[in-house]
Amino acid sequence: MLAWLSPLEPNVQHQNVEANRVANVGSWLLGTEQFQNWCYGIAIMNLTKRRYFATAALELERHTLGKRCGLWKNKMK
Repeated sequence: MLAWLSPLEPNVQHQNVEANRVANVGSWLLGTEQFQNWCYGIAIMNLTKRRYFATAALELERHTLGKRCGLWKNKMK
């Protein structure tokens, strides 16, 4: 049974996933009007409502979407 379970090495698992990443997979989402409105706060100005798009707004800073938007360095202070 122990051989069946994967070892708890999240850094190795992350590197494997990152190595197999396909470029531009989520580009369609980043170009949608809904995402742009959310990203730049045109339609939704309330931080509480923004949390529904991502699982946790505070964790978004470390996520690619937050980095693409530049939310946490410029707009959210």
